[in-house]
Amino acid sequence: PTEAGGMMKAIGIVSADFLRTFLPRLKFGPIEGHSEGGEWWYRITRLNLKGLRINPDRVETTFVGRKLIARVWDLECDIKNLGWEFRQCRFPYVTAKGSADATLQGGSFSLGLSLTLSPRRPSSSS
Repeated sequence: PTEAGGMMKAIGIVSADFLRTFLPRLKFGPIEGHSEGGEWWYRITRLNLKGLRINPDRVETTFVGRKLIARVWDLECDIKNLGWEFRQCRFPYVTAKGSADATLQGGSFSLGLSLTLSPRRPSSSS
């Protein structure tokens, strides 16, 4: 392995640690919408990523300009007490709601973080 390859591997491990710490803290509001064609309305609540598992070997990081791109694959997440609800928007108007435990396996995403440098502002005198 080259020195640059070793550095990118280290950045990948740090990125994985950051994502494992940051993502479970995200707060999600309800997700709702309509099916294609509008026949069904749905809503998902109590979505959280507290059960997220990311393998550092499944994180690839690259730099594009001043942006760090982290690509994560084969992630897993156990989601407890997920709320769900749906209703049919036309006859016979079927409706239901409840809660469930869900498991995500083989998920993936890409996340870009930009680095912006601001000029240092002089401190104000008292």
